[in-house]
Amino acid sequence: MSSVAPGGYRLSVTVPFHEEPGFFRAAAGDWIVTLPVMARKGVCDVSVALPRHRRTRGRIKVESGDPLPNFNFVVSGACAMSIYPAIGPDGSFIAELPEGNVWISVEGLPGGYAVQSFTYGSLDLLDGPLQVTTLDIAELRLAFAVDAPLKTLRVRGRVFGLEYENSESVPFITVTGAMNERRSLDSNGEFEFQQALPYFSCATQLVAGTYAARCELRLEPVPEDEVVSELGLTLVAIKGCVETLEGASLPSTIPLFRIPSAPYPSAMPPSQSYFNLQADGSFLFLLCPGEWKLHAQNRFMPADKFVKSIRYGSIDALNNPFTVDSESPAEELRIVVAARAVNARSKD
Repeated sequence: MSSVAPGGYRLSVTVPFHEEPGFFRAAAGDWIVTLPVMARKGVCDVSVALPRHRRTRGRIKVESGDPLPNFNFVVSGACAMSIYPAIGPDGSFIAELPEGNVWISVEGLPGGYAVQSFTYGSLDLLDGPLQVTTLDIAELRLAFAVDAPLKTLRVRGRVFGLEYENSESVPFITVTGAMNERRSLDSNGEFEFQQALPYFSCATQLVAGTYAARCELRLEPVPEDEVVSELGLTLVAIKGCVETLEGASLPSTIPLFRIPSAPYPSAMPPSQSYFNLQADGSFLFLLCPGEWKLHAQNRFMPADKFVKSIRYGSIDALNNPFTVDSESPAEELRIVVAARAVNARSKD
């Protein structure tokens, strides 16, 4: 970074620790480092020593049988970090805890939920810290109570553009934040969630064989005081491929920011979209029907490569909007990645 004013700054280092098949993140950690920046003097060779960590399994339950909520752990003591577990449909999760004496608190619960109990083996984590060692074999156990009536929605939807040949490759969809469940798509690509919490923002993930695509959704009725018991959701799965030029290697993913054009697709706000790349560079990308613009976030690309072009069919999708329609077959999204000098700076 250049042209930084003198003062104190906090550097956040985010590390995705663990990935399960079909899930982008089972746990991640944020480490905070404070950096003094003196007048007329830069800060060079910054190193962040990450603590040793231990993979810990856990499980949550809601005594009332209401939907499983999402939340995050805040860890303090041996180090300061936040952990964002991805909750499985059965309430299981994996968290990477730093070794040492740590306090763990639960934050980010949706309204109406409260922590009823939080244990690690026989240890009550609501009253004391946890000594994390490599020899531990216990599980984190969380029980939640619902202390207020929950407003839930039925979400019915359909994914267009997917093809599968047998029952072993039937795609499934999860919507985290609104509920921690997954549903297989029927032969028409349709799905239904009976109890979804009306979130302003949540994430949906589509898994089809070894392909996975994730994007942000809006499941809150607009206006907020409107009485709505059911929401419809239409998604289009777009096939894509990444090509490399000038000796560039294939990256693990491409950070794309999608921006809706007017009229605003209310179910899908502007946000970054994620997908996993196959060995041949192919991928799946999720969008709602409507007009879209794409922005390649090259500052988040590896230092030795950048996104040179994106085309949706014949349209230059980096510089022009394009339309996605559920009534007609989607075009292919082709991304070209080129090599760049390691000391080159991205403008975005």
